[in-house]
Amino acid sequence: MRRRTLLTLGVILAGAALVAGCATSFLARPQRAAWRGEVERRCVASGAVKTSSFVKWMAPINGPAACGMDYPFRVSAVQGGYVPLNEPVTLDCAMIPALDIWMARIVQPASLQAFGIPVVKLISMGGYSCRGRDGSRAGKYSEHSFGNAIDIAGFVLADGRRITILKDWRGGTPREQWFLRTVHNGGCRVFKTVIGPDGDGYHQDHLHMDLARHNRNWSGRSCS
Repeated sequence: MRRRTLLTLGVILAGAALVAGCATSFLARPQRAAWRGEVERRCVASGAVKTSSFVKWMAPINGPAACGMDYPFRVSAVQGGYVPLNEPVTLDCAMIPALDIWMARIVQPASLQAFGIPVVKLISMGGYSCRGRDGSRAGKYSEHSFGNAIDIAGFVLADGRRITILKDWRGGTPREQWFLRTVHNGGCRVFKTVIGPDGDGYHQDHLHMDLARHNRNWSGRSCS
């Protein structure tokens, strides 16, 4: 009888330990920084993003881990639908008007100056993706993990010409190289982070652009 009692007690204690472990694991789950949700709510409340056939509401994304957004959008075109993306991307609210500003104030004027024609398509390598920086599975979260970043691989001009980071950043004509460096450098005035082929080995085929919070007063920028 004493043996059976001890066995029962052992099972109960093991179960309690398992429950406690699960509770601890749940409580220890990484949480998104509070400022991210605040920025999303302010952006949505401001009306900066209008839903349409090319900008659509999505259900909240919660996890894995701290990844996700409260108010994600599925974006298939920018500049009022005039410039489609090669494939839809999932972005947070603030990234959408930033992309529109970059296209209207930086990309299109540079394209007209360099080639005499506008950009009619963006070649993207993706927006939301739950991962670490530079594609790693460890270390700090990438801004892609919060839909707060986009990777741009190139541009299609009105005459069908494709200007890509991989091919033309160093190997393109002088006009093509000037255009790519102009949209990169101009992006540094719109976004908080811009990384291109001169930044590091991970960005040889695209421009990474995000709205990361580099310091408490939002003044910090990183451009490479």
